[in-house]
Amino acid sequence: METRICAIKNPVACAINERINRFVVGVRLRGKNYRACINNTGRLEQFLVPGREGFCTVNGNPGKTDYRLFAIASGGLAAIIDTQLQMMVFEK
Repeated sequence: METRICAIKNPVACAINERINRFVVGVRLRGKNYRACINNTGRLEQFLVPGREGFCTVNGNPGKTDYRLFAIASGGLAAIIDTQLQMMVFEK
C-alpha cells in the first residue's frame, strides 16, 4: 500500500521556454505559451533549461501568471523546486 505524504492536485506537464525573472518562467502547455510563477529564487541553471520537461499546477491566485511550476524532470524522476512544497514534505 502506498502512503502519500503530499498530493499535488491536477499536475500538468510543460516544457520550459525561458526564465523571465527570479519569480517567472515561460512554459509551453498544450501547444500554448504561458507564464508560470516559481517561488525558488535560486539560480536553478541546471533545471530551467529551454525544452526541459517541468510540472505545473493552475495558479490559485491568477494575475501575472496562470500556472505555478513546482518540479522539473530529472533522471527519470522529478526534482521539486517549489520551496513551500519542499517544506511541507520535510515537515510531514
